[in-house]
Amino acid sequence: MKLKSETLSYVLKTLLGVLLVLAVLDLAGSLVYAASESFYAEHLMDWNDKISLTLAVLYLAVIVIYLVWIYVVHGDLNRLIPDYPRSPGKSLACMLIPIYNFYGVPSTFMIMGNQAQAHAIHKEGKRISGLAFPLILLFFMKYASNRLINGNIDEPSSALYIFDGVVTVTMYAVFYSLTVSIAQALLQLNSRDKEENVLSR
Repeated sequence: MKLKSETLSYVLKTLLGVLLVLAVLDLAGSLVYAASESFYAEHLMDWNDKISLTLAVLYLAVIVIYLVWIYVVHGDLNRLIPDYPRSPGKSLACMLIPIYNFYGVPSTFMIMGNQAQAHAIHKEGKRISGLAFPLILLFFMKYASNRLINGNIDEPSSALYIFDGVVTVTMYAVFYSLTVSIAQALLQLNSRDKEENVLSR
């Protein structure tokens, strides 16, 4: 049986890849700004503004697709692992409920990683578990840098923009890696499930 999340996984990976490339370009703009404000203003500012706008719109699209994806992924997980400890609805609540999601987000990925390893999918399982807490730490760092940038009465320093850019690129890279690892783990679980169904006939 085909995974219900397979197409969504491809779409999410593609959008995250584009998001990551744009974030790298945005960071490069911040580095140029730090090196020469006049050169940046003359040659790059318009382009960087367009990149920043595209990043903001694409990020919102990714968030919506991610929430649908995490729900569908858990549907697949519950089908492939009958005693899987988290339902699609609960996984979505872990992402959406304020405060609780500080625990819910990393715990969701930790459960995925542990379950993958328990079913002999060690490489992807270890990667998923290993990236769970760095992801939530990066979310905190991103939140802090956004507060500093938006709450600054004066023009924020170039160092702050660079810090924000580095955190953003790293966060998207971790998110991309997680998505790839989860998609791969699901494909392996599904393939094993198909083999077991054939052998049981």
